[in-house]
Amino acid sequence: MPKYSTDQIRNIALLGASGSGKTTLAEAMLVEDKKVPRPGRVEDGTTVCDFDDLEKELHHSVDSALAHLDHAGCHLNVIDTPGRADFFGKSIGAIAAVETVVVVVDAGAGIQPITRRAMARSAEHGVPTAIVINKIDNGDPAEMLKSIQEAFGSTCVPINVPSGGGTAVARCFLSGDGECDLGDMSDFHTAIVDQVVETDEELMEQYLEQGEVDGSSLLAPFKQAMIDRHLIPVMFTSAREGVGVSELLDQVAELFPSPVDGSRAVFARGVGEAREELKASQKAGDSLLAHVFKVASDPFVGKLGYIRVHQGVLDGGDSPRLDDERKPVRVSNVMKMQGRESSDLDSIIAGDIGVVSKIDELHYGSILHGESGDSPVMKTIPQPKPM
Repeated sequence: MPKYSTDQIRNIALLGASGSGKTTLAEAMLVEDKKVPRPGRVEDGTTVCDFDDLEKELHHSVDSALAHLDHAGCHLNVIDTPGRADFFGKSIGAIAAVETVVVVVDAGAGIQPITRRAMARSAEHGVPTAIVINKIDNGDPAEMLKSIQEAFGSTCVPINVPSGGGTAVARCFLSGDGECDLGDMSDFHTAIVDQVVETDEELMEQYLEQGEVDGSSLLAPFKQAMIDRHLIPVMFTSAREGVGVSELLDQVAELFPSPVDGSRAVFARGVGEAREELKASQKAGDSLLAHVFKVASDPFVGKLGYIRVHQGVLDGGDSPRLDDERKPVRVSNVMKMQGRESSDLDSIIAGDIGVVSKIDELHYGSILHGESGDSPVMKTIPQPKPM
């Protein structure tokens, strides 16, 4: 078993327009937690997530890629996705595998059509969402924040803000102390509190009576506000320079929902009047429920199925059922992927993301399960129609 539990997992997918810096941000996260010794560059074809030969040639992502790291007592799975319109279908598959979609926006280029599509798809499927305004050293963060709030609503609230002329970020979640480039820090802190307390009646009463609340009492309501999509936290980074990356990871670990908090996966079994809904749970001993959100081919390993385990545990050597097949399939081994590189696992626990290999019957949307009766099905996010 892994050294972490389901409540310590954080799953995020990076979506956004091509050139917004998603792959560079994923790289900076890996560098921050020393998974790689130095940052690769998209232009040089040396990043962990853009490992395909075509990606190296084109200098942009053409498929989603999986990376992972450990930070502040949490295990973080990061799915980096392509941002060009002709590859957006590859991004959509990642949404059903995570608790939080992180939409990355270039502070200089601004809101792009893909930005709007990513926000719309996340809202359509009720996925908690955060926004990262990247490249703050080469744009106008204040104007970008204003544009985001105009486009996507007042629920988009900063939880950190640029300082030092874009050379650092200052946290405004727990307190309004300090200085920043965008105005009065206390105003940003108040905006967070105003948004969060609306989800908790007791906290709202305390706030109205005392005019303030202790920062630590905001943690659970903040997470619930994200799950309810009553709050879309906004953060600032310059991924290329490493600015704001540590703060981003801290806030993902502390504030973003885990699979225990925010799992939305709903399966169904049976047909007609006998059809019943199955809500994934994280109780020990529950039978396996997992879905395939990406299929790839490796010249050495063969077919790879990228899976999110929603319930139960998938061990290497298990023989679960696949879709409505009556005959079990053999899972020879389970793996973690760091871009192209794989490492063997003993098991993939509920809430975690991993990879299985050499199961030819796998396809996008396949369900691996331990049921002996009717096969569970899951409503996957439909792919866009080809242009």
